[in-house]
Amino acid sequence: MKYNENISVKKAIEIGIEAGLKKALEEIEKEKIKKKKQRYDRRLRNTDLLLKNYNNFVAHCENAIYTRKQLLENNAIDILDECEDLDYETYVKAIMRTKERTAIIVNHIKNVLEFYKFQAEKSREPERIRRVKVIKAIYFDKKKYEEIAEEMSLSVRTVKRDKKTAIAEISTLVFGIDGLKFDI
Repeated sequence: MKYNENISVKKAIEIGIEAGLKKALEEIEKEKIKKKKQRYDRRLRNTDLLLKNYNNFVAHCENAIYTRKQLLENNAIDILDECEDLDYETYVKAIMRTKERTAIIVNHIKNVLEFYKFQAEKSREPERIRRVKVIKAIYFDKKKYEEIAEEMSLSVRTVKRDKKTAIAEISTLVFGIDGLKFDI
């Protein structure tokens, strides 16, 4: 009798371990899916931020002050005087580096948007062409959803949906394969 009890206890332990492992693996898989979704969502937010700030990036590239003459002309030397541990050379290198990095991003966004427009026009699909117009109106013309809806004879909901779809499509162009959402 004691032997049978030991077998059932052993079997119960095995069943418990198996159930625990199964549950742990399910939770690990759920966490992987959650992280992939968060990465994708972050890329969508980043695409939105890149588009929202595109004109500011262009202005930064055009107006970055990094020569001694520019500093003197713009009274930026006062700013340098306030930063005791920041010397001129460090300042210049930092501004030039941010200007160069920003210029690369601006050029990339510009090319992506031109290609996005080209794809839409080539497809001749009214929805794709409309999404290009919606993106331009929101991010470059700084129009409100209601204004766009009225001008394009759409519902506000359609404008928002077009923006969401366009951001996902543009995200893929901006981030490449990392901008895709894979269904799991």
